[in-house]
Parts: sequence; structure tokens; C-alpha cells
Amino acid sequence: MKKIVSLLLVLVMCISLVACGGESLSESKTESVESKVESSVKAHIELDIICSYDTVGLPSITCYIDEISENNFEVSGKVTIKDKYGDSYSGKYDATVKYNPETDKCDTDVDIDKLYMIK
Repeated sequence: MKKIVSLLLVLVMCISLVACGGESLSESKTESVESKVESSVKAHIELDIICSYDTVGLPSITCYIDEISENNFEVSGKVTIKDKYGDSYSGKYDATVKYNPETDKCDTDVDIDKLYMIK
């Protein structure tokens, strides 16, 4: 009898763990698309910064993402870099991103303002 009761308790606990699981499919899809948008923007900014400035390491980039319509995003944020002399520079950027779900690629256009030295 004790074995049956303990087996039922284990079964109930397992079912409760499975029932309380993860998020819905649409939420995970949206987060996945937003992470691809963020990665695309960061890659474009890093490439532009590395080509334009004599930096040490990768820039620090913040992203604020707004979905303006289905698969169209506006991204804004701040970029901070350090050059080889130890000086820090910071500036803002704006980007537009069109996500193509068929190819799973982002068409990204980034506009970085002038970076100013941080004192």
C-alpha cells in the first residue's frame, strides 16, 4: 500500500512539473526574432566601429527594440568604445531592421551619431 501511495505521489509531482513548463510558442518565436534583430544590429555596429576607430576590444552596445509592424523593427541605443590610448567615446545610434522569416535573415540599416569623448 505504501508503494502505491508513493508511486502516485511521484506521478502527481511529475505531471505538475510538466504542466507548469515553458512559455507559449508565439512568445518564444518573438524572443527569437528579437534576438536575431539585436545580433544583426550589434554586428553592423561592431563592424562600422572597428573600421572607423582604432579601438581596443569590442564596443559596449545597448539595444532598445520596437516592433513597428510585422517583421519590421526600429532599434535605438548607445555605443561606448575605448581606443588604444585609454580614452572612452560614446554616442547614440538608430537602426531599422526588416526580418525575413522565409530566409531567416535581417536587412539592417544603422545610422551612428558622432561619438564624443567621455571625460
